[in-house]
Amino acid sequence: VPPLYMDDIKSLEAKGRLTRLVGEVQVTSVSDASVSVSVNGSPHKFDVVVNACGHRPSCLDLPIIADLHASSPVSIVGGLPVLSSDLQWGEYKDLYVVGALASLQVGPDAGNLMGLGRAAQMVTDAMGKKAFSKYKNSSGNVQGWYKSNRFAEAFDSSDDEDEEDEEDEAEESDES
Repeated sequence: VPPLYMDDIKSLEAKGRLTRLVGEVQVTSVSDASVSVSVNGSPHKFDVVVNACGHRPSCLDLPIIADLHASSPVSIVGGLPVLSSDLQWGEYKDLYVVGALASLQVGPDAGNLMGLGRAAQMVTDAMGKKAFSKYKNSSGNVQGWYKSNRFAEAFDSSDDEDEEDEEDEAEESDES
C-alpha cells in the first residue's frame, strides 16, 4: 500500500471509522445488509467490504507451466518461476515469459502495462542480440546491431531522396 494511502488508513483506524484485518479470509455468508467472514479462523461481520485482495501465486497449478517445468525445471520462489535476466525459461533459450509469471525478474508490476512494456523491451533486446549478432558488414566482420545504427535503413532510401528533390523543384516553380 503506498504510504499516502496507508497514512489515511491508519488515521481512519485511529478514529474507529475503519477496521483493517490481515490474514487468510473465508467468506461465510453474504446478505443485502452484511458480509460475514472468517479471518484466520475468527468470525467477523461487516456492513461493507471495501477491499479484499491478495492471492498466493502458484505457477505450477497452471497445466502448461507444470508441463514446461517437468521438461525443463527452474527454481520456484514464492510460487513464481526464476527466469534468466532475459526472461528465458530454463534450458529453452527461445522461450520467453512475460506478464505476472515474470514478476521475480521484472518487478511487482510485471502484470500491468508498465511492467509488460519493460518485459517487452527485455525480450526484444535479447531477441535482437541473437538475431543481428550474425550479420556481417561489408568487410566480412560480424557486426551486431548494438554496434551500428538500428534505424539506418528506415532513413536510407533513394526513393525518399527522389521524392524530396521533386518536392523542392515543385516549390521552386511555384515561387517563380
